[in-house]
Amino acid sequence: MDVKVPGMVYAIVERCPVMGGKLISVDNTAALKVPGVIKVVSYEGTGAPMNVHAGVAVVANNTWSAIKARKLLKIKWDEGSNNKDNTVELFKRFAAKAKGKPEKQVYKKGVTSTSIPTVNTLSATYSGPLLAHAAIEPVNCIAEVKDKNAAVWIAFILGILIAFLLWSIYFDMTSEQETKQGYKYLQWLIFLHFPLLASLSVLGACIKVLLVDMHAYLHLNVQWMFCAAIATMLFMTVCIAALMKEEEEDRSYIRPVSKLLIVTGIIVLLIPFFGHYLNTLFFLSIISLILFVPVFVGIRSWVRYKFFSRH
Repeated sequence: MDVKVPGMVYAIVERCPVMGGKLISVDNTAALKVPGVIKVVSYEGTGAPMNVHAGVAVVANNTWSAIKARKLLKIKWDEGSNNKDNTVELFKRFAAKAKGKPEKQVYKKGVTSTSIPTVNTLSATYSGPLLAHAAIEPVNCIAEVKDKNAAVWIAFILGILIAFLLWSIYFDMTSEQETKQGYKYLQWLIFLHFPLLASLSVLGACIKVLLVDMHAYLHLNVQWMFCAAIATMLFMTVCIAALMKEEEEDRSYIRPVSKLLIVTGIIVLLIPFFGHYLNTLFFLSIISLILFVPVFVGIRSWVRYKFFSRH
């Protein structure tokens, strides 16, 4: 990450090789002798699968020293019952479950029991390796602690939330029918994601500047970049939703929200004209209030369509 704060140090973590393992002991004598190493910190996990796992962190004034010292740690782990799991046994378990009755029926169309011939039937089982649901790049963050308060810079959360939202909309629109305009215009769909991702990058850079002093008055260039990035995200979302519009079923909750997003984007672009009157806190408050309107209307329209309309 490109963020640097005064006195910044670096930490590298060694975790238990088995999910759910616990730390028994750690010998950090050799690690502390590496030049640049400040200290070694051990901590317990929360016990939840998707939360913090037990580990030992090496803190140093440079990355290389932290990596080198981590290799010198002598750690004893309590790996628990999960250390008995292995790939061969897992695939045997998966194969046995595949032969049984499905626990949940996700989609059904037509009658398959009468359409499948009773003779000359070909069956096959396919399997693939287990994959980690993880980013290619190292997932890290920068934290600055002052007066018992912490400011954290993290690069991936906003992108994941936006991507999850967009692809949830796309799946919702394409999972129930066979013919969709989204498939026909897939190249345009992919192309529109580039300005969307560029806007996310600009937005992240502006937020870095905004968080320096919440009560300072902003430079107009920062306001223009911030508002232009938000407006671009809103406009690209409308374009993507238009490409994914269904041919046979008109989901009425999409149209008013799309129009509102366009209006919201235009209003956001007008804010910098009055920017010399705004400090950072007031500026972000206005942006949040404006964005709240389409979010509220969108959720309300979706709830009405999903639960209170006949379709």
